[in-house]
Formats: sequence, structure tokens, C-alpha cells
Amino acid sequence: MKTILAIAAAAALLTACSTPEGTVAGGALLGAALNDDDPLEGAAVGAAVGGLAAVVQDQRNRPRQCVYVDQFTGERYRAACR
Repeated sequence: MKTILAIAAAAALLTACSTPEGTVAGGALLGAALNDDDPLEGAAVGAAVGGLAAVVQDQRNRPRQCVYVDQFTGERYRAACR
């Protein structure tokens, strides 16, 4: 039964990777399925790993951006690096 749950959670993780929330949820499902002793702890660790993966994925998908300051208004904004 645990194997089926682990496979289902892995499939959910792979299909949900398009959003950070989906990656975190998939990590939580996979962690809960793989930790026999304490599924809650497994879910927490899986969610943390999924969150880290979401951040890394987001950084890799985002074009490199720099922070600029408008010299007239002092307002900061992000734009593609020159």
C-alpha cells in the first residue's frame, strides 16, 4: 500500500511542478507517504523540500533581473539587466 501511495505522490509531484504551491503540496504528499513512523513529520519535511525546489525552479525560469533606481523619483523597480 505504501508503494502505491509513494508512486501516486511522486506522480502528483511531477504533474504539479508548474506552480510553487503544487510543488510544495507534492512534496508534502510524498513525504507523508514515505515516512512510516510519523507521516506528519514526513509531510513537513516534504513540504520544506518542495518549497526549496519551488524557489530554485522559479529562479531558473525567471530571466535575470536587476534592481534599478529612478533618479528622478527615487523609486526602485526590476527590469532585465543591461
